[in-house]
Amino acid sequence: MKIKFEKYGLSPEKLEYMKRFNLKLDKRTTRNLINAHQTAEISTEMICKLEEKINFNLPKDYFDFLLKQNGGIPSKSRIKSKVIDHFLSLKSDYKYNSIVDLLEEFASKGLPIATDPSGNYFLMKNDGKIYYFDHNSGEIDEKSGILAKNFTDLLENLK
Repeated sequence: MKIKFEKYGLSPEKLEYMKRFNLKLDKRTTRNLINAHQTAEISTEMICKLEEKINFNLPKDYFDFLLKQNGGIPSKSRIKSKVIDHFLSLKSDYKYNSIVDLLEEFASKGLPIATDPSGNYFLMKNDGKIYYFDHNSGEIDEKSGILAKNFTDLLENLK
């Protein structure tokens, strides 16, 4: 099972599609989503700076994913009872899609790597395990437990 990733944000094609069907977003959201789509590629050095900031080395599978994909919308998105809306970019012009911009908010809980449609996050702990963070409670959802033992496990179990 190969998962494909679509770049997060609004491409010129998506904007044209929305216009054809008279679908509108407010100007600020539109601008932010266009900027998110235009986010530049990232480098190994940028990921290494993130590792310095968080005081642990990212697992190789996730490091490679960031370098190749820099986040995005997966073609398969369900894991257990949860849904991934999109994987976060290392750095994005759209704050809510940027790991770097969200670091402070999650400093003691884990590294935010993805979000669901309701604004909850999927966090990676420094041991590589993936957990679900409920933004309403401000805590990791203990009922969900470990969603995946590592990043590859997460991707392999998406349905």
